[in-house]
Amino acid sequence: KRIVFKASSDWLLLVAVVVSRSVANIRGVGMCDDDDENEHCIGVALQIFLTIQIGTSVFCFYFVVLPTWLGWSVGGILHAVCFGIVVTLMLVNYFKAWRTDAGSVPSDYTPNVESEHVPALNARFCRKCEHHKPPRAHHCRICKKCVLRMDHHCPWVQNCVGARNLKFFVLFLLYACSSCFYYTVTSVAMIFGLFGSEHSSTSRPTGGGFVVVLISVVVAGCLGLMVLGLLTWNMWLIFRNQTTIENFEVETNELRARREGKGEYRHPWDLGTFGNLQCVFGNSPVYWLLPFAPEATGLDYKTYHELDEETIELV
Repeated sequence: KRIVFKASSDWLLLVAVVVSRSVANIRGVGMCDDDDENEHCIGVALQIFLTIQIGTSVFCFYFVVLPTWLGWSVGGILHAVCFGIVVTLMLVNYFKAWRTDAGSVPSDYTPNVESEHVPALNARFCRKCEHHKPPRAHHCRICKKCVLRMDHHCPWVQNCVGARNLKFFVLFLLYACSSCFYYTVTSVAMIFGLFGSEHSSTSRPTGGGFVVVLISVVVAGCLGLMVLGLLTWNMWLIFRNQTTIENFEVETNELRARREGKGEYRHPWDLGTFGNLQCVFGNSPVYWLLPFAPEATGLDYKTYHELDEETIELV
């Protein structure tokens, strides 16, 4: 699973680095001189690339693919509405993942040193921010602050992915993947229809329009596969209530537990599949696929010890 994630990330960042050279030159700074500047260039490059690809795909879908494939029949209108909804959800979640604060540690935060379940984690101190940080929070060198339930800093959204925008980031991946495959499948259906014996279209694309659709389909298909890899990795982590950072820590702890003969290691915040999904997407499954902010504050997370105690009390 990590190989899929790493391969997807490498390909996506390769595209970003190539485009960022042009962005850096446009900005008059040559190649980026330091890490912060380099991250900004990559982020701007990715956003330019996304804007061009989304704009081209939407234009081709509504003005080339649909008129050629189905025309403005009932089926064509239904496809137009469905594709519009998926693209809109993708853009809304992207904007919210980009502009929502991933989660900042309050200046008056005081650790809960009395917790008997994760005492070592409750007294964590960040030397760079010079204040205590809650369990699962980590310092981001790019944002220059501690981020609640930090997963990673994502150049795609030029923001950290953390407690308050992880849901939007994952939903963006879901709807981006759906948009790419939706556009790819309908465009391929149009192309095969052009060479079929029966063609219900009232118009045929020009040579230039056909070439643009063909190129955009290839790019959309490749992006869909790459984003699918990222989505699979993130959902695998969410099912286990882990962040990317914690996944490495869990593997280290599992190896140590086996080596020392302590039995099977269990991640402290693993509440079971349904409980883990609630931690990210919210308590009610009705809102899981909609861009509404989850209830979690990011300051305090229930551990499986507390869940077991609640279960015993109910029994």
